[in-house]
Amino acid sequence: MGYKRGKTYLLEWEDTSDFHGLQVRVRGTRVGEYLAIIDSLDTQDAETLRDVFAQFAQFLISWNLEDEDGTPIPANIDGVLEADMDIMTAILEAWQLTLASVSKGKEPRSNDGSRSAEASIPMETLSPSLAS
Repeated sequence: MGYKRGKTYLLEWEDTSDFHGLQVRVRGTRVGEYLAIIDSLDTQDAETLRDVFAQFAQFLISWNLEDEDGTPIPANIDGVLEADMDIMTAILEAWQLTLASVSKGKEPRSNDGSRSAEASIPMETLSPSLAS
């Protein structure tokens, strides 16, 4: 039995964030689709940005975003276009970082089932030398 793709992600923000409380569930994407979206984010062309948001909306499953009156904003292209730009920028950035980060699942195993050498390498940042 093979590994089936199609993972979903829950994006949430820290207590100190302006977006604390916002929860967004999104699908993962294929590398080509991801790169096309990321490449297009640097543009100032309105039509290209509209396409980026439309592409992103295909991966949006749900969110708890509401307007000022407490009315839920739909988790679709209409809702994406209705959302504030700063919120959509934060969502796109969080999605991008989540997709690009390494999953912290089970540690890697070697082919014989023992712990892999890579899993035992310390990965914390070391302090720079103070030598002059």
